[in-house]
Amino acid sequence: MAQTTTRQKLILVIFGIILSLLILELLLRVGGVMYDFTRVSLDYDKEKSADYTILCIGESTTELGGIDSWPKQLEEILNNQSDSIRFNVVNRGLPGTNTAFLLDGIDDAIEKYDPDLVISMMGVNDGNLKIRFDEGKKLKIAQLMDRIRILRLANLLYSSFKKRWSDNDQKNSIEKRTGYNIKEYKEYAEIGFGYTQAKKYKEAEELYASVIDDNPNESLAYFLLAQLYHEEMRTNYKEAEQLYLKSIELNPKHKEAYWRLGTLYVDLKRFSEARKIIEKAIDIGPVYNYAYFILGELYYQEGYPPEKIHKFYEENGYSIMYKETEPFENTKYHYIKLYEILSERGIKYIAMQYPTLDINIIRQMFKGGENIIFVSNEFNFKNALHRYSYDELFTDNFANQENNLFAGNYGHATRFGNRLIAENVADVIFNNIEA
Repeated sequence: MAQTTTRQKLILVIFGIILSLLILELLLRVGGVMYDFTRVSLDYDKEKSADYTILCIGESTTELGGIDSWPKQLEEILNNQSDSIRFNVVNRGLPGTNTAFLLDGIDDAIEKYDPDLVISMMGVNDGNLKIRFDEGKKLKIAQLMDRIRILRLANLLYSSFKKRWSDNDQKNSIEKRTGYNIKEYKEYAEIGFGYTQAKKYKEAEELYASVIDDNPNESLAYFLLAQLYHEEMRTNYKEAEQLYLKSIELNPKHKEAYWRLGTLYVDLKRFSEARKIIEKAIDIGPVYNYAYFILGELYYQEGYPPEKIHKFYEENGYSIMYKETEPFENTKYHYIKLYEILSERGIKYIAMQYPTLDINIIRQMFKGGENIIFVSNEFNFKNALHRYSYDELFTDNFANQENNLFAGNYGHATRFGNRLIAENVADVIFNNIEA
């Protein structure tokens, strides 16, 4: 009997490994199909399986508020008023995002939630948007890799191990650096957030300053005080810069500090410094998709060629291209593209306008005749502003901007303001959506 050579043994081992991986992949896929078939949904509360799923997309005006957000209140209103239909409203707002990034993620959101209806309230962060969702430039390799179940399993195991390790490491690091136990550490930050939300800036400032006095090496306290000056009080930018830098000095891996310092430099029109700092934040680890948008804008400011900007987005996993157009054309393109994507899948679409603004701003983006339900929040808010103070409806006035199609006299809504939005769109849903 002929002996097996070393080369043949190696080929048999490699073949065995490949065959084992293929069998494992097959078993994972079969298990996934069986799981998908038997489950109601991992994304929903199992005790409230929905007859009708609504997906809400937008930026911070949609996402923020938790139980006070308009999507959450919409779900409450719909289920309280309907005896026969169980509604599930999914909040997919992304703070700081724009229409390009919202479109980039819409396929994944549809696949995940399988909505019957999509509601958009989007565009205020676009300004004169120079990037465009590019449906034809999907990263095929990235998509293929994401579909391989073995890799997803390996990534899940790695993430689980990493989380356990980082949680223990973070706990030890916090206690070592601050002298607080975890509960005390969280309490001082949460108290500061409470002061900030209540616009008690002086109290928040004194709290963070006292933590710094007691713990001069506490990176987070410098960061929170810098953020207070920069983003809330909008004063003392020079001091905010020094505090961000001190926070970074104490914790060189604090990517959030790099990111916020970068946005401070943008506010101060120090674009070259902003670019370098935001690049550093991205190098450290994943950040908000808004960071990639801002960095692309900074490349544009510094005269980078469109091909390089496009390559930057592609390398970071976004199907987005640089597109110089007439003002607001890219926003219009994304509204039309969203409708086309939803129409192809038979999903109903509500295009909702921001508070106080004319719905025709959105309506005129389309040719007419499309199966779109347009929802205005103009008159309900204008009437409310005659009866209530501005602060009862909004927490800020961030939308009072120049060069913005969706600029206006509104901001992030209070619970009451979000209630007006939710009640308004709930009425439209009951009047237009068949069971």
